[in-house]
Amino acid sequence: MVKVLVIGAAGYIGLRVSQQLRQANHIVYGTTRSAANESTLLLNEVIPIVGPVEPESSESHSILHPSTTFPWLEAIKSENIDIVVDLSASMNGVKAILEPLIRLSKDRQTNHQPRIGYIYGSGIWLHGSGDNVASDLVPVGTKFSPHQAPTLVAWRPELERS
Repeated sequence: MVKVLVIGAAGYIGLRVSQQLRQANHIVYGTTRSAANESTLLLNEVIPIVGPVEPESSESHSILHPSTTFPWLEAIKSENIDIVVDLSASMNGVKAILEPLIRLSKDRQTNHQPRIGYIYGSGIWLHGSGDNVASDLVPVGTKFSPHQAPTLVAWRPELERS
């Protein structure tokens, strides 16, 4: 049985992913920014972690500080979570989510524990729209991409590549 944290578990895709993981008998933790969504997660047998995923914009300078912590990061440490599925819409995802995970994973490896798995879900609309078939086999946001991401998510290709 694998312990999985779904960041964005109360969202449209996150809830469905969480349900599927539970049906596969995994232990699922899920983040939500709102306590109002806590009962939805509990009804779906997802252990809720309520709180922000990243610092508020006024606190963005603290992202880089290694001691910055959030409820989801503490849960990874205390519950020994194996895999993180990131379905957040975090514009600071690399610094707010990926960098702390890399640090934590390296700490685990020095203690002879397995590293943390990371799955990033950027969403299909990142591939843009058009008549040509889009595929996740062609990196988004490159000159080889058949379409470019809409302006609203134009920041995501760089995050996805990292």
